[in-house]
Amino acid sequence: MPLALNEEQRMLRESTQAFLRDNANVGHFRELRDNGPGWVHSTEIWQALVDLGLSGLLVAEEFGGSGFGHLALGAVFEQMGRQLTPAPLLSSCVISASIIQEMGSVTLQQELLPSMVQGELLVVPAVQGGVVGDLQRADASLTDGTNGLRLNGTRRLVMDGLLADKFLVLASNSGEPESFRMVLVEASADGVQRTEARMIDSRCYADLVFTDCPVQELLSDRDAVEVGRAVFDKGSALIAAEMLGIAEELFERTMVYLREREQFGAKIGSFQALQHRAAKLYTELQLTRSAVVDALSALDEQRDDSRAAVSMAKSLANECCRLVASESVQMHGGIGVTDELDIGLYLKRSRVCQNLFGSTGYHNNRFASCHDF
Repeated sequence: MPLALNEEQRMLRESTQAFLRDNANVGHFRELRDNGPGWVHSTEIWQALVDLGLSGLLVAEEFGGSGFGHLALGAVFEQMGRQLTPAPLLSSCVISASIIQEMGSVTLQQELLPSMVQGELLVVPAVQGGVVGDLQRADASLTDGTNGLRLNGTRRLVMDGLLADKFLVLASNSGEPESFRMVLVEASADGVQRTEARMIDSRCYADLVFTDCPVQELLSDRDAVEVGRAVFDKGSALIAAEMLGIAEELFERTMVYLREREQFGAKIGSFQALQHRAAKLYTELQLTRSAVVDALSALDEQRDDSRAAVSMAKSLANECCRLVASESVQMHGGIGVTDELDIGLYLKRSRVCQNLFGSTGYHNNRFASCHDF
């Protein structure tokens, strides 16, 4: 496992950090939230991220990407977490792009991937919210009739669902609940209904209803569920990296507050009880960073223990981010949960991320299943 980023990865992190800090920071997030439809998205920022090359970090060079790897992309997600930058990077250019690379025909890859890397096409996975770890759900089924393959069912809380041009759906065969296939659905197709869904982090979510809508199957000899699980690991590790960024930003902001806030004639950072709590947060952050780096490295190296490493990282990130967010609010006092301070915005995003791509309990159970104790 690499203990530090190499030179190219550091350059990517630093360029991303500088851009997000100046153009897509938490102030920009707040402005979009307050002046938009209630959910946050900026076409200009998304295109700028594409121009930086971030959309192609996991896509092969032959399709317009750079194939730079998960560890490099994790550094990007960490910076996005620090600035609360919203973008369909995870949904379209990680999850969907990875599935298409694994299961799509060469023709389909050539048709879709370059446009996805350029930000011209958004293909979103219609996973049940991204908020559950179990991909095998019987809420969408396929029927093969005289009119071809048709999809019926529902999916709730789909990330970036209102922005999507196409959806990727893992659906069961009608009458065969244990048999699954991966299909593409045009967002504008007859029978597709999407409505806005709200969550506390002000990101873009949609509830989907599929009614006898036409689909295109990703024909592959790969098992659709196994591919879905492998790509689910990518999402879990990168959300863990985002949560690490959120926790680090909260910690640093809280340390500044402890050094500046005075109570009883002294800086509150001089109080031993708060120093002990801060030290606890620091150690948890370092442990989580090690686990996240290990998980991303395991994916890059295609290690046999990558699934266990990812679950360890996501579980630790969940608990670390929960603890740091709660302690940050506590140390700031009642104002910490008001909309006046940015602390509350980070708290809301952290609570959603705790369930995105698997809760702590889910990943603890999965980690245990990877080992014989």
